[in-house]
Amino acid sequence: MSGKLGLRITPRMQFLWDEEYIQSLDESLRLTRKPTSTD
Repeated sequence: MSGKLGLRITPRMQFLWDEEYIQSLDESLRLTRKPTSTD
């Protein structure tokens, strides 16, 4: 059903969601790449 839901979403909304998702991934990657020793 998620596939049908994705098709309903407009390209603009999908782009905005993708951008936000990418930003979240970037933050996660930054947190994982940073050494935990700084904590």
